[in-house]
Amino acid sequence: MRFFLLFLLSFISVSDFATTVFIEDGIQYKVVSNDKVNIIAYSEDNDNHRVYKDSVLNIPSQVMYQNNKYDVDAIEEYSFSNICNIKSIIICNGIQKIKEGAFERCINLKSVTIPSSVNTIEEDVFAYCINLQSINIEQNNTTFDSRDRCNAIIRTADNTLLCACSSTEIPKSVRIIAGYAYKGLLIKHLNIPFGVEKLCEAFVYNCPLLEQIDIPASVNNIEANAFVVCDNIKRINIDKKNTVYDARNNCNAIIDTETGELLIGCATSVIPNGVLSIGKNAFSFCGKLSSIVIPEGVEKIQRDAFAYCSSLRSIKLPSSLIAFEGFSHFAYCTSLDSIFIPQNVEKIPSDIFQGCKSLIKIVVSTSNKNYDSRHNCNAIVNTKTDELVAGCQSSIILNGIKSIGEMAFCESSLTSIHIPASVEKIDSTSFSGNELCRSITVEKGNSRYTSNSTNSIIEIATKKIIVACPTTNIPSNAEIIGEYAYVNTSNHLFLPSGIKVIERYAFLNCKNLMTIFIPATVEEIKEFAFAGCTNLRSVIYMGNKPKVSENAFWKCISFRQQNKQ
Repeated sequence: MRFFLLFLLSFISVSDFATTVFIEDGIQYKVVSNDKVNIIAYSEDNDNHRVYKDSVLNIPSQVMYQNNKYDVDAIEEYSFSNICNIKSIIICNGIQKIKEGAFERCINLKSVTIPSSVNTIEEDVFAYCINLQSINIEQNNTTFDSRDRCNAIIRTADNTLLCACSSTEIPKSVRIIAGYAYKGLLIKHLNIPFGVEKLCEAFVYNCPLLEQIDIPASVNNIEANAFVVCDNIKRINIDKKNTVYDARNNCNAIIDTETGELLIGCATSVIPNGVLSIGKNAFSFCGKLSSIVIPEGVEKIQRDAFAYCSSLRSIKLPSSLIAFEGFSHFAYCTSLDSIFIPQNVEKIPSDIFQGCKSLIKIVVSTSNKNYDSRHNCNAIVNTKTDELVAGCQSSIILNGIKSIGEMAFCESSLTSIHIPASVEKIDSTSFSGNELCRSITVEKGNSRYTSNSTNSIIEIATKKIIVACPTTNIPSNAEIIGEYAYVNTSNHLFLPSGIKVIERYAFLNCKNLMTIFIPATVEEIKEFAFAGCTNLRSVIYMGNKPKVSENAFWKCISFRQQNKQ
């Protein structure tokens, strides 16, 4: 999403200042004031380029255009990203800003020299530059330095390491390692020296070969999700003299010594006795974690603790467990096929199993006083309120269920939905994301909802379609297409006369949709109504064009709007 927005903003910038964009020596500039320009791109003009046979990129601090001399102020976002033939970069003195991702994924880049004039360096400047070995900042730069020939970018004022490369030797004077400092690097061992005090969130990000991290006694602040998408980590060592964190019993995890919370784990972690809670994002994105046993004594599992553990098939929860705090604890654990909820659990969010497409068995202990899985329904039901909190593809919504929770079946691979007469409330997100669903029915006698042989769920009072699928036959009395109503459609969809409003996200990510006919009765199409419909080509209005939100067709790559002739 970030890439798309940046692309869109870049397009707007070029369009708005078409007369003030020019190319000189293979570099594209944008005039930002009477005497200043920013670099916005590397030109694709192969006949006139600045990267010569020696693969050295010299970035000038001044440039002439139409007899005017301009100072180069900034290197804009992603200006030189993905240019593989650059091996060395020399930035001339005078340039002040290097913005986000300016040289990202220049995979053959080996060395860079940054002048004293640079006072702003944003995130990801050299992310995924896997061959970068030398980072040199001129000594008289007052904002940044590469002290002790460390081959890194350090913010001088607070001794924060902002950007590393594969040859970085962290100086002992560094106190903080910033988020994304190690991003996309092919390092195997990261030894953090004594003196470093803080490791920021995602300070190590997507380093696929990283096997071992050593943390010294001086570290007293490790933010949640410190290692992200580093599937190969096997060893996490913490100096035994560290008074804040420990890796007791060689557990290959980081534990807060005082609180007993396991903050960060990996695929080889063995959770030791004495741990009281599993922290926020503790194992998230741990793609090689296939099974885990949570020992007795653990009382809480925090939000996103196991999110995106795509290989996780088996997890054993202790009888001491009381609460799943927050949300999305097992989100997108696509291999998880069964789970047992123990007797003392008092708190479970509805989206706990979002995106668990393989989950077919959910059992709640018969001794649990708060939740149940009555009559082997393969769902979690709040015993007191009769709300179906969370389900899976094999769940049965039993008569007696009064409500279906927010995101209870989100992306759960449901193929059919049956709503019994007892259901009084269905959240707009309850069944979102089920692309395989083809059969939707509501039991006769339900006073709130109806299906009436339309293969949809319609809220009677509002005449709103709550859930629909490619086989839905929209009834003539329907007036509203509700939020998240469709997750999939046929290629060509005719909305019947009578529809008045298409709510936000109504057709979110319906990638099969190519043509939609909007009847003359439609008065409003709300924001993001068709967001992500990447194959949508034609939107045909059968009458006057209704009120359409500016972002109604966000990220619809190519489509035409037209009135019927």
